[in-house]
Amino acid sequence: MGTSLYNQLDSATVKVANVVEFLVNTRLPTMLTRQGARGQTIGMLAGREDRWGRKITPVQAAGRWLGINIISVSPEQTRAITEVRAQDLRKEMYRVKNDPCKSEAAKAAAEAGYREKIAELAGEAPAAILPIKKKPGNEVVFAALIEMERQGILRTGPPSRSIEIGGILATLTMELYREYLGKSSDVIHRRMEPLVISEK
Repeated sequence: MGTSLYNQLDSATVKVANVVEFLVNTRLPTMLTRQGARGQTIGMLAGREDRWGRKITPVQAAGRWLGINIISVSPEQTRAITEVRAQDLRKEMYRVKNDPCKSEAAKAAAEAGYREKIAELAGEAPAAILPIKKKPGNEVVFAALIEMERQGILRTGPPSRSIEIGGILATLTMELYREYLGKSSDVIHRRMEPLVISEK
């Protein structure tokens, strides 16, 4: 199937366990595997989160036993999808800008179109493009950052989940990253709001 079952550096016990688990998962009915109803129910009881920060609800786990797969999209998934869309737009813009056959007008139009689409994405999923979370209501800082993105003068994006402390690289858990993003957004709002209001 082309799936890597284990790391070459794993111990023999781990290698055997991974191969056995793979064989069990391919031979047993899906509902009894880790990905099926049994695994979902165990994950729900243990309160585990998936890599997107979602917890399995009792309704989702019960639905799996009945053959119904209920999936909710988390804010983290929306952000990841939007980041990929933004990367695709960026690649397309650079493809046009680096094409020697394209005129300067075509290159400028490609960049302007890119900026406009990125600003639209920032409105849809701000956490993927902007360095802040959107507050409820009419938010002047958020609107100012989107306009800066549209003009191509915003030179920052969302903070990274990966941090380096004393030379050691670590990745924040989803819960810590949400807290970090919330607190950093509050600081940016407090500092930028007077500036944005004074400019109007």
